[in-house]
Amino acid sequence: MSRLVLSIYLGLLVFAPLAFGSVETWSRAVLCLGSVLALSLHMIDCRRKKRRFYRVPGLVPLSTLLLLVALQLVPLPQPLMETLRPLSLQLHWAQALKADSSHLWLSLSPNLKATLHELLRYGGYLAFYVLSIQLMARREGLKKILYLVAVFAAIFSLLGIFQYLLPSEKILWILRDWPSRAPHPFATYINGNHYAGLMLMLFPVLLALTLATRLQLYGRSFREKFTEALSHPKFNSRVLLGSATLLAGCTVFLSLSRGGTLSLLASSLFFMAMMLMNREMRSRATLVGGIGLMTLMLVGVVGWGSIFERFDSIRDASGQLRDERPVYWSDSLEIISDFSLLGTGAGTFRDVYPAYRSVKHQILVDHAHNDYLEQLVETGIVGAGLLAWFAVLVLRQSRQQISKRRSLRARYLYLGSLSGLVGIGFHSLTDFNLRLGANGLYFFFLIALMVSACHTRLNRHSGASSLLPRADRPGLKLILSSFFALATASLLYGSALLGELSFSGVKKASLTQLRQGGDLEAARTLTEKAAWFDPLEGSYRFALASLNDHDENPLQGRSYLVQAVRRLPTDAQYVQQLALATGLEGDRESADRLFEAGITLDQSNPARHQSYGLWLAATGRMIQAAAQLQRAMEKDGSLSSAILVQLEALGHSIDELGWILPASAQAWLNYGELLQSRNLEQQALFAHRRTLVLADGTDGDVFWRLYRFFKELNNEEKTFEVIRKAVELFPNSAEFRSNAGLLYEKRGLRQQAMQEYRSALLIKPGMGWVRTRLAKLETSIASPLRSRGD
Repeated sequence: MSRLVLSIYLGLLVFAPLAFGSVETWSRAVLCLGSVLALSLHMIDCRRKKRRFYRVPGLVPLSTLLLLVALQLVPLPQPLMETLRPLSLQLHWAQALKADSSHLWLSLSPNLKATLHELLRYGGYLAFYVLSIQLMARREGLKKILYLVAVFAAIFSLLGIFQYLLPSEKILWILRDWPSRAPHPFATYINGNHYAGLMLMLFPVLLALTLATRLQLYGRSFREKFTEALSHPKFNSRVLLGSATLLAGCTVFLSLSRGGTLSLLASSLFFMAMMLMNREMRSRATLVGGIGLMTLMLVGVVGWGSIFERFDSIRDASGQLRDERPVYWSDSLEIISDFSLLGTGAGTFRDVYPAYRSVKHQILVDHAHNDYLEQLVETGIVGAGLLAWFAVLVLRQSRQQISKRRSLRARYLYLGSLSGLVGIGFHSLTDFNLRLGANGLYFFFLIALMVSACHTRLNRHSGASSLLPRADRPGLKLILSSFFALATASLLYGSALLGELSFSGVKKASLTQLRQGGDLEAARTLTEKAAWFDPLEGSYRFALASLNDHDENPLQGRSYLVQAVRRLPTDAQYVQQLALATGLEGDRESADRLFEAGITLDQSNPARHQSYGLWLAATGRMIQAAAQLQRAMEKDGSLSSAILVQLEALGHSIDELGWILPASAQAWLNYGELLQSRNLEQQALFAHRRTLVLADGTDGDVFWRLYRFFKELNNEEKTFEVIRKAVELFPNSAEFRSNAGLLYEKRGLRQQAMQEYRSALLIKPGMGWVRTRLAKLETSIASPLRSRGD
């Protein structure tokens, strides 16, 4: 059975990164279930064969963290909730419907499914960590695991290099397509930043293994030592380990991860500094420098250009930071201040963040891009404190034990694993590596390796294999509990997977397509199955509400909406759809409260103001509607066309709606184009003139659309005014400057035209037509001068 346990363990180490970083439900299920199963089998083996079971450092704080996450799932009475965190009630829909909710019971987490799956993830990591300590407490197990990791890292790095040199639209060139949101995929990872996180953890370990494989050479001259090294039995091992180290370090650079590259340099400097502080290791510091130099040379063979471009892209042409992570961090600090003690609930960052979001774009922000802040958001000071306690316990005990060890190999392994933890610690300041299944698994692998390096005897003739204190053999109750946990996790993951499988066909089709194809009943059946399989998922109920609403069954549709909101009360779309259904039933007061709650839950999303504004307009409250619609258009001026068309459908004349528009160039431009499509030329001209007054340097497309409008009207004055203002606001635009040159040339202002052409060519030298016109102008000016000289 011990072989089976080791095989499962090694399989998890290989599987986790290959399964696209283990970010999906099925891959996370494999990691969790595989870890718990392997640990259960190992405990049975220890009990049956009376083998040693070792105490695990830091087990108490990790187990307590699991209890905290479990507590976040428990419904609590509202008075207790108000004592724990009063602001949590803002996230629950019931407050918008019930004036008296003193008997209401709510859980700390607004998303029970997400928190439950995080509990399973944490439990899987705990089982993997405990199992790692047990397997690496024996020198044979430690050796097999380390060499498997080294071989895998080398092969995986080669895969990443080939993917970099031979990019493909498919993952591994043969599997499914990369997601459209994949920023810069690498190897099997959707995001190269997370691949870098994995490899910067493994690079110091591989480096330590290379240094620990020492060749005892007795030759005097370099030639004798070189010849002796070639015939040394450990030479091949050292070459292979060194190659794996070079490949892993090289791919961190090629992954184009800025944070990963800087974190690798930080962990390497830490590794080097610790070596220089140790007398026995100091002599090999030059070898570390040589490996670093060879890594940089290998990166240079592939090319540094894209790496430099990646670092340059952090700022725009005006020198401003393009990265919005500091905004996410600032917003996260606000959440932490409101939920400081116990957090919002494990796995709920993406659900709570929209209520605090200050960035303007509507891209989904599902992580804080800082593991420390996200942990504080989700588990509060208590959860973060438990993890800090765990780290202090493990580091202190390991430090005390390694100072007593004389084995140089043990010290190298300790230093390699510690440096890997330092590297991922730096990278976690700017990313969410530890939220990925694979990277979280390897994080606990490194911690277990650090503990094992301090306690496992690596010499065959040194007596007991491990210096870890023994625990009692696993009792029958503990083994049965582990299998109960395995069965429970299997049930929960199985229900989620069956739900996803049932809903997969419906998810790809729109309601219009389903109605046209006559598949509405089939879609409803599949969605009902998904909702039955996965009773905690709110999106299935929301889909059923839409399906029943289109089937002219509004009462059933509202019932499903209530169920969806109960499962995810922080989803503003769910809440506002429930508001609409409530309003259609005649309860306007409750509908208004729900619409306002939706705005609170997703404050930066203009669609929330748009929905409420249209509801107010439909119920005859145009003044209040205008205030909401103006806020929507201020946040996103492109919504003005849709809003005006919807108001027109409610009976309002399109040419009389200008008063609701905010002072936004985008909104007025869309209004002008809409008026033009209705053949209201005078009103359209006024709207475009108003746009020109409001236009600023935020959107160059506005000026191009104005330019085309006035050019079609043959209004040269306004066309010239548009281009001059565009050049003032966008001085680094070669296109605006070249068109300004054309207009100056048309007016006979050749000197000004030449100046604009020259400026355009300085910005973009490849504009051939501009160069041609500039040459003609220079020739035409020079010819009269030569004639006068003759």
